[in-house]
Amino acid sequence: MRGCLRLRGAPHELEKRRFSYSERYAIWKCNGGRCWRCTEPLRLHETTVDHVLPEWLLYDHEERMHVISEYGLNQDFDISSHENWLPCHDRCNRKKGNVVPTFIPAHRATLENLIEQVPQTEKVAAALRSNSAKDRVFAGYLLTRGAALTLIA
Repeated sequence: MRGCLRLRGAPHELEKRRFSYSERYAIWKCNGGRCWRCTEPLRLHETTVDHVLPEWLLYDHEERMHVISEYGLNQDFDISSHENWLPCHDRCNRKKGNVVPTFIPAHRATLENLIEQVPQTEKVAAALRSNSAKDRVFAGYLLTRGAALTLIA
């Protein structure tokens, strides 16, 4: 699986997702630049991305359906998407681990808020990817142009 890390000793040889810079930035930016676990301010370079509902649920259909039902979410809820990702300090993310949060209305509200803001978060990530691609093309153009100008001079 591209963009994933394999976790040894994890159930089903769990492959952990790696987040691109644009995804990490969009998640951080669209969620107020705060850790969702401790609510302290979070600098972009400190940001890890936490799955509200843990990633291992992707590999256990029965448990995933149970949790999704318990949370009152649509059966097509995507654990591996912006619907389920929040910015988090590494220490807070590690402390939570792979535990499914006990259902409380606040967790459901958090997920509903994420579902609502998916279009905006994806838009921010896409804009950053687009700008990065444009910057690389422009830099390449300037480098070749600069080399051509040097040859002319």
